[in-house]
Amino acid sequence: MRVFFLASMLTFIPNSLSIEIHEVTKMTTKYSLGRPSAKSQLSSLGSFRQQLSDEVDDDSTSINMDFYREKFKEDSDSLVSLKETRQDLFDDITKTNEKIPMSSKATTSVGGDEEPSSMSLTSGNIEDFIADIEKFRAKAYPDAGRLSIGYGTKASSKDEVITEEEARKRLKISLSEAMGVVNRANNKHNYGFLPHQIDALASFTYNTGQGNFSKLIDKGNRGIEEIADSIELYNQSEGEVLQGLVDRRKKEYDLFTLGYK
Repeated sequence: MRVFFLASMLTFIPNSLSIEIHEVTKMTTKYSLGRPSAKSQLSSLGSFRQQLSDEVDDDSTSINMDFYREKFKEDSDSLVSLKETRQDLFDDITKTNEKIPMSSKATTSVGGDEEPSSMSLTSGNIEDFIADIEKFRAKAYPDAGRLSIGYGTKASSKDEVITEEEARKRLKISLSEAMGVVNRANNKHNYGFLPHQIDALASFTYNTGQGNFSKLIDKGNRGIEEIADSIELYNQSEGEVLQGLVDRRKKEYDLFTLGYK
């Protein structure tokens, strides 16, 4: 019974806590921003969870259940503190990016082991990102069972022709709608997406629609790393894998995990 209770506690510790620990660890390690409180929290949480695991494996150990109930509460409460720490770290990175040349700006790698490069979470423009992928087309064209025009927005007829200026306006409107879908999900499910992650998901939604975005996050049941791992699966149109979609999903995955180039 004792072992079952502890195993349940380990299972119950929120998945989002592991995500926060992962992200704060990367940010603290890469940027050395002098956050001893974050390092202390991570060390304490890691030691506690390891201690629990060790004692679950050793059922001859005498366990003080009241102590672990209290520690489990502290572990759960630390999620809020870690989220605040991650936001503080991101704010520091943003301020630093504003003061130094683009070629030497810092980046946050979430989900990979890449070293800091010329990428920046604050330097990108999702509208340009999408426009570069879609490429401007003045005339309507067949596009996965519908007619598209401009930068991949819906055309009114097969004979429609528009200017690039009009295409940009339509892109902005459709992108705003996609961004709204992502932001509402972010708030509803308390993901805490970073700006470049929101942009990547907005591009995904702009292209695949709200229904596929809902499937991507499994209606809020998938964690951030699972979402990242699933982005590139959406590479088919009418049952056929298209190289254009393979390339686009790779760019969105890179944006989601690495930030802007």
